[in-house]
Amino acid sequence: QMDNALRSMNKIARNEEVTIPDAYALDLNLPYGTKASVAVYYMYDQNKTNNIFVGLKNGKFTPKNLGSYTIIYTATDRNGNESKVLVELQCLDMGNNKAVNLTAVSNEEATAGDYFTIPECTVEGLYTDVSALQVYVHDEDGKQLTIDNGQVFLTGVMEYTITYVYETPFNTYKATTKLQGQSSDSVIIN
Repeated sequence: QMDNALRSMNKIARNEEVTIPDAYALDLNLPYGTKASVAVYYMYDQNKTNNIFVGLKNGKFTPKNLGSYTIIYTATDRNGNESKVLVELQCLDMGNNKAVNLTAVSNEEATAGDYFTIPECTVEGLYTDVSALQVYVHDEDGKQLTIDNGQVFLTGVMEYTITYVYETPFNTYKATTKLQGQSSDSVIIN
């Protein structure tokens, strides 16, 4: 079973460590949860026998060369039947050796006891789908606040942390900014 996102999102940055996702074999002749074996090659050609093998360390590697890398997942059942899935990766040169760059606004201030509109975070690099960006807001005690229509209610005078998370099949990228909840200048009487 292969995640469809892995089949379509196939860009990596040179000199950035890449985590190779696991794949699992589904077959009546294999125990449930059997992992497929994995190998990575640089400039792989099915018609050659002298392909350049890239060693993995704890399921990770750092591409040093630009060009094509191929992940080969292989599973063999008890009867000797073998299945392979090839996933192509394109290694590109990114100035800062990161496939994704997140830029959040610098620290903000807002009035406690009111709604605050979450500032946008720019997504640049090899993956730029802003809809894949996840946003979390935590108060200084670590409690996660609910975001509703891009806004969060600031529950008190304290520091909040806004965290932006972008996941690719190979890495997770984060950017954080601080938000200071301040008291208002007025007193509300009900």
